[in-house]
Amino acid sequence: MAKGIKPNPKVASNGGVTAPASGAGLYAARSVGGRGAAPKGWDPKGEVKNTEYAKNLRRTANAAGAGGSAGSQAPTPMPWDSAYEASVSGARTKFANSQIGIAANRLSLQQEYGLDPGFNDYQTNPWSRAALLEQSFQRSNRGSLTSMAAAGHLYSGSLQNQLGYNRTNRDREDNNLRGEYLAKLGELQAKERAAEDELHGGEAEASWRRVEAAEKEPLDTSTVSGGKGGGKKKKSGGGSYAKTKGGNKYGIGKGGKAR
Repeated sequence: MAKGIKPNPKVASNGGVTAPASGAGLYAARSVGGRGAAPKGWDPKGEVKNTEYAKNLRRTANAAGAGGSAGSQAPTPMPWDSAYEASVSGARTKFANSQIGIAANRLSLQQEYGLDPGFNDYQTNPWSRAALLEQSFQRSNRGSLTSMAAAGHLYSGSLQNQLGYNRTNRDREDNNLRGEYLAKLGELQAKERAAEDELHGGEAEASWRRVEAAEKEPLDTSTVSGGKGGGKKKKSGGGSYAKTKGGNKYGIGKGGKAR
């Protein structure tokens, strides 16, 4: 019969009652009142570490951790392939060059048309098409004022009609100019999408060729872990095999008593 442990609870400094430091008694795994200091060997999950329940918890946690780490391992990278690297590098270089050319064409269009912010200042960009259109509009208005004043119609409705006609022509030409500019930008955007598609297609084709080349390569068995019968077994113990009295059927050297 196991010797019982006398439940002799101690009063903690904070006023709580604690369980004995060791043993399997009534107070071995819990503190009374919830305010006492935890006994030695106490586990945060509420169990003493050497109980079967706590051991099973640790086994389950270890198994789950091993499975999670195995599942999160990165796939084995493909071997280095010079043809793949050359194809991908060529496709990316071609794409970068096309982007440089497209950016230069866009800058040229912005400078030519003078419609975007930073390019629509007629003082700093006076030879843009928008600036030339505005200059033409101002000249038309000055000519209308001069001719109407010479004819004595400076304050008549004919002058206002002529200025309105000039403004209508300017607005129509400005609308045509903006439509032409947007069409040019659309062509550049189409070239950008075509260059991106060509890049992705080149990378995909190089990847498929890389896979096909890898499939044709012989399997490297040195990287495969051995299974049953996969290698020679070492002799255990470092000693010789057992000898028999009649000879060396099971051992090495002259016969002798089996050891």
